[in-house]
Amino acid sequence: MEETRAFLANTTVYVVGPATSAAVVALGFKEENVRGKHCGNGAVLAEYILEDYNSTIPEDRRLPLLFLNNEKRGDIIPNILNGAPEERRVQLKELIVYETRVVEEFPDEFRKVMEATKGTTRWIVVFSPTGADAAWDLLKGGIEAETDDGRTYWASIGPTTERHMVEKIGKRPDVVAAKPSPEGAWKEINEFMKCVYLPK
Repeated sequence: MEETRAFLANTTVYVVGPATSAAVVALGFKEENVRGKHCGNGAVLAEYILEDYNSTIPEDRRLPLLFLNNEKRGDIIPNILNGAPEERRVQLKELIVYETRVVEEFPDEFRKVMEATKGTTRWIVVFSPTGADAAWDLLKGGIEAETDDGRTYWASIGPTTERHMVEKIGKRPDVVAAKPSPEGAWKEINEFMKCVYLPK
């Protein structure tokens, strides 16, 4: 127990965004040691790590960072950290700790919602590349989401998911959250809709 408390008290954790930061703090890590709350995506976090790690850790104590991820993780963070000049480079030791899967009920629930909202203004908000793929595959499989009235819009939780949507499925989202959170997506959707419905 003492070892666990010492570990939680003295370990620095880098995260993307406020939601992950809050979750890590809830596990027992000290809030001042959880860094990256202000970072909106992996690229920003990687640049922050380069600056923070190199300025706070003495050179003779710099060890590889443990990079916890899933089997579908992107390359942005490793590429930036490994691609830095040698004197600033941060090494990673990767460990896959979870898998990304589509919830079994998703196809049926998605079909029901798309059918119930046909002909109305609606948003498909995707929170991950996997979510974008799942929704898009269902749409291509016969769900009439893209109606002629042009009132079905797409929102992405952040630039990584946006990039995936553009490059992998050929769909550019109408809005991208500036901050990777439901609140961030909602803010961008509201701003977008204000422009759509401005008085003529």
